[in-house]
Amino acid sequence: MFKTVVVDPPWKKSTGGVGHTSLQCSTHYDVQTKQEIVSTLDGWFTHYGVAPEAHMYMWAVNSFAAGADQGILPALYVCEKLGFKPISLIPWVKSNIGSPTPYGMRYTEMCIFAVRYDKGQGRRTRYSGTNEPESVPNGKGLCGSKDYIFADRREHSRKPHEFYKYVESRSNGPYLDLYSRTNRPNWTGVGNQTGLWVSQ
Repeated sequence: MFKTVVVDPPWKKSTGGVGHTSLQCSTHYDVQTKQEIVSTLDGWFTHYGVAPEAHMYMWAVNSFAAGADQGILPALYVCEKLGFKPISLIPWVKSNIGSPTPYGMRYTEMCIFAVRYDKGQGRRTRYSGTNEPESVPNGKGLCGSKDYIFADRREHSRKPHEFYKYVESRSNGPYLDLYSRTNRPNWTGVGNQTGLWVSQ
């Protein structure tokens, strides 16, 4: 079963900037409402098998009020509907270029780190983990890891190589990448654009 899941949902109503049609999500892929995302993910979780003790990294637009189906609050809703407890935000600081919004240039994108565990088994997903086979933290676990990623912006919606290395440094596999657009060694990618890019 998969212990670690990365999710990059195609949030609906994302403008991708002010007056920049080419940056709008809907010009690159089909978008979904938060309810549609929950339904899709629930089916994938069942089909591919996500472990009862698991880590999830879910990408969200860095805004609270970005419509009913986009932003941090809808992403928290999706996490909780899937049975995960949101723990922290991991900002991706894009070092080369920002995205224009009505509220200023946005140089960050947020990843929500969330955990799921059986009742009474929280240590299997937190801190340095346990010696049990179900344990999810990798190596020193979460305690020694930083809480941000600093990497260049790439193609639209493409997440940096540094992010996946970060996940692997914190969380044990097997690894599942949902709404995937990149083929990566030791990861199972799922989505209708899987393989659009190759790792690196």
